[in-house]
Amino acid sequence: MQRIILTCFLFISPLIGFGQTSLPDTLNMILHEDARSEIDRMQLAVQTIEASDESAENQIALLRSRLLPFTKNVKDKTLRNRIYILYYNALRNCYSLLDDNENYHWMLDSMLIYADAAEASVEKADTYTMHGDRLIKDGHITEGQKYLFQSIEILEGLGGNEGRIANSLYNLAIPYLEMKDVDGLKLMVKRLEELAVKSKSNAVLYRLHSIQQVYYGEEYLEHPDNPALLDSAILYAKKTIANIENHIDELPVTLLPFYDYYNLAVTYLELVKPTPLDSVRYYLDKAEQWKTGERMNDIYMDIALANVRAWAFLYEGNHKAAEAKMLQALDLIHTADNNFVLPDLSDAYKFFVQLYEETHQPVLALKYQKLLTDNEAKRINIEKVQAVKEMDVRYETAQKEMQIVELEQEKQQRELIIIISWVASFVLIGLIVLLIIIYRLRQKRMEQELYEAALVSEQYQQEMEQRAGQKTGKTIFHKMMHILEISSMDNVDKEQYLQKLKKIDLAALEETFTSLGKITTMDMKYLVCFAIDMNIKDIALLFNIAPASVYTVRYRIKKKTDAHFLKSSVFLV
Repeated sequence: MQRIILTCFLFISPLIGFGQTSLPDTLNMILHEDARSEIDRMQLAVQTIEASDESAENQIALLRSRLLPFTKNVKDKTLRNRIYILYYNALRNCYSLLDDNENYHWMLDSMLIYADAAEASVEKADTYTMHGDRLIKDGHITEGQKYLFQSIEILEGLGGNEGRIANSLYNLAIPYLEMKDVDGLKLMVKRLEELAVKSKSNAVLYRLHSIQQVYYGEEYLEHPDNPALLDSAILYAKKTIANIENHIDELPVTLLPFYDYYNLAVTYLELVKPTPLDSVRYYLDKAEQWKTGERMNDIYMDIALANVRAWAFLYEGNHKAAEAKMLQALDLIHTADNNFVLPDLSDAYKFFVQLYEETHQPVLALKYQKLLTDNEAKRINIEKVQAVKEMDVRYETAQKEMQIVELEQEKQQRELIIIISWVASFVLIGLIVLLIIIYRLRQKRMEQELYEAALVSEQYQQEMEQRAGQKTGKTIFHKMMHILEISSMDNVDKEQYLQKLKKIDLAALEETFTSLGKITTMDMKYLVCFAIDMNIKDIALLFNIAPASVYTVRYRIKKKTDAHFLKSSVFLV
């Protein structure tokens, strides 16, 4: 808690120079400080609220009135999801201070919704870690571990964050410890050792030494003939405590040193023979001092302390003090009244059986033996029910995963069919267009061939008429006048060409055509067009041919006659 306040003070210290400002004004300045990114502004605003002297209720009001509007106005959807996680996490912390478990879990559920929608980020990983811890505490170990592994995967992908990864690995190790799964603990030790090679940070080393302590302790319980295992457990426990006492500012803010002191006291009490009671009391006192200093009001810590102190009194033969202390623990256990304290209840009943046997009170010893038997049966039944539930959950999860796979396969098949249909449609449309183009080109070619055949026929008829002694020049002149008059040519151009045509000397035209006996009637028409300087495009339009064909005709006529016959001055007056 002190480290949180110090960190927040360092963040808000630059604001001191603005004079005495209210907390809402300070938050406004932070949230509108454009020099910082939006995520940094949100983090600083949350830290400022948490470091203030405001009550939890007032902090909730400030979060909703100041930080929620800021969050809603973030335009980048990806960034907005991350900021919503920070917002609901701040509310979660407030409800934790108020011991409002219902709203506490609602806030964590809200964080999870935005975490699922968010891209990989530290906020997403932290949310999965919190949710995984909650599932494990609720007995859903498999699901909880799944979220913790997802958190680790995200953090490894982001790079760095070794302290957070170590924290997730530590939380993964807790169920293995409760299940006495030495192989699972060994796997976590190996992962933490690999992490410690990358990062020599005290946060990583603290988590490593903590898990090494419990791992070697469990190994010793399986192999009590190997005292080196017990020595290793005690060694790593002391390293953990040294890390706490020398580097507290570098360790996670969620750290609970109480359990490090407590676990070492239990190790001395249960495993070391003869029992070093002074060491047991020393570390129990250290645990209680930390709890008192942090003002921790935790009934489970009180149960643990009372339980171990009772056993310590029993080991030294102080039966009266031992009985009083265990009765105190028993009262606390009954106050808690939930399945989580059933192991503590069994331990208390074992204690009273041993105590009353040593003090020669068989009736009381028998009474607590019966209570112990009933409690153990209750524990076994609860564990069986929980095991069945976990099996059901695993089965349902497997079924859902199979359904998801099947739905995904069906979706992929539908998408493939749609893609194939689109491709086939495009190919079919392309073929239809190609066929239409080919049809039109072929039709145009046939029309051109028919037109050319008609021209050839007309030329042949005109040649026959010429041979019959008709006035060729005059005939061609009148035909050209008629062709021009009925053509679709522009009226202005048409009038201009008609005027030029009227200026032609028919006698000169007749004489010229007579002298050029080797040319055809069609050639004569082209010569008239060239004589009046008709545009190539207009000639093509007049005779319904391509412009390129006009150039071909012109070249052919040049070869038949002298080039000077193509000039207009030959026929004009």
